[in-house]
Amino acid sequence: MSASASATLSIPRRALVMSLTIFSAVSALGLRSARAASCESLATLKLPNTTITLAKIEPAGTFNPPRPYSYMFGGSVDNLPAFCRVAAESKPTKDSDIKFEVWMPVSGWNGKFMGMGNGGWSGEIWYHPMGEALRHGYATAAALMT
Repeated sequence: MSASASATLSIPRRALVMSLTIFSAVSALGLRSARAASCESLATLKLPNTTITLAKIEPAGTFNPPRPYSYMFGGSVDNLPAFCRVAAESKPTKDSDIKFEVWMPVSGWNGKFMGMGNGGWSGEIWYHPMGEALRHGYATAAALMT
């Protein structure tokens, strides 16, 4: 791995680890498809320095981001399958504030995970690329690091 690739990977490492931990917990339980009870139960998952702020099934159709996001990707995300949406905040150090989301298809999961990057310090979660991954059957995650 080149030095620049290593530096790029180290920036979101904690958020990626938290995302993969949530995703792994669901997979380890043998939940190949998320159901309302199992998705919502992720809200009780205990992770170090992390608070799960939301765990719910989002219906198929249009997803409206929680606030206006991105000069690159504006507005709602359309044509999505139903998915389990998990949002969390992680504060591994006193000066960190990492927010991340993990989306898992309710059905039709292809057995793969696709992590989303956004340039390291863009200050937002890019929901549109997450939606594209979800449409192709991937579980996906993205982080906002401040």
